[in-house]
Amino acid sequence: MYQVIELRRADPRPLFCAAGERRYFMGLADKLGRRWGVRPRAFRLGRSWAAFLVEGGRSGSSHWCRLLQSGYAVWRFHRRDPMLWRPAVRVPLPDEGRARWAADLLHRGLEPDPLLPCWSSLRDGLRLRDAPWFDGGWLADAGAPALYEGAG
Repeated sequence: MYQVIELRRADPRPLFCAAGERRYFMGLADKLGRRWGVRPRAFRLGRSWAAFLVEGGRSGSSHWCRLLQSGYAVWRFHRRDPMLWRPAVRVPLPDEGRARWAADLLHRGLEPDPLLPCWSSLRDGLRLRDAPWFDGGWLADAGAPALYEGAG
């Protein structure tokens, strides 16, 4: 089962202020995904939000999402930045074709160059990066060069 999951902070402050925060968040997403059988297939991190395309069972993805939110909030709390999350937005997708379409949409609108924001999975899908916390194989197999051409 594929889902698009969007996570947003409840207040207007940024979710991520530094690259280290994004690395921690993605490392936590990877670790929890391995535990709960959830595979992030695409992602994009904004300043105050995170969006994922994930593959996994409904129960596993629910646990993954909840634990990702709570784990990151606890980590931020210990850095003297307590935070609350808005309820997660989760959109189930009927098949892999729709999942590939959703991955394409996740990368669109990355201005002025789709490769400038390093916190999207497009770099991994194009094999320009081999992040330890994300496997870009599914995106590469989906034809990430076509994703790049349409992302701008």
